[in-house]
Amino acid sequence: MADQELTRSVAEKLEAIRIAARYVFPTAGIDSMLAEIEAGYGTAEPSPEPSKIDPCKD
Repeated sequence: MADQELTRSVAEKLEAIRIAARYVFPTAGIDSMLAEIEAGYGTAEPSPEPSKIDPCKD
């Protein structure tokens, strides 16, 4: 029974990842993200360019 629950749990998690991968989420450029990680969350300078990904446009 525990194996079934574990397998189902993994399958559900993979399905959630597959569903999420169908969408586009806004994100910063890699340089901005790395700068934020290096400096600590919320303390890095903002990116000079706004994100080019607009989730409202098709």
